[in-house]
Amino acid sequence: AVERSGAAAAAPPAFRAERRPGGLELSWNPAAHPLVMVRDAETGEVLAFARGGRTTVAAVGAEVELVFADGLRSAVRRIRR
Repeated sequence: AVERSGAAAAAPPAFRAERRPGGLELSWNPAAHPLVMVRDAETGEVLAFARGGRTTVAAVGAEVELVFADGLRSAVRRIRR
């Protein structure tokens, strides 16, 4: 599900998520979304602030939330483990 913040929220971003042993590898277009915040969807705990279009995070819960920022707006995506 996509949640949007603000009246003119960013378009849902294209990204790739691959499960790896011990974590989740994410890649996205850093020109469109320079910053991605990754957090545990259940607890709200921030797992990472990622830049550069690629990161691997240790996913601790059943679902992670990705908040893609473009400098003005954000788009939220959730991934189930």
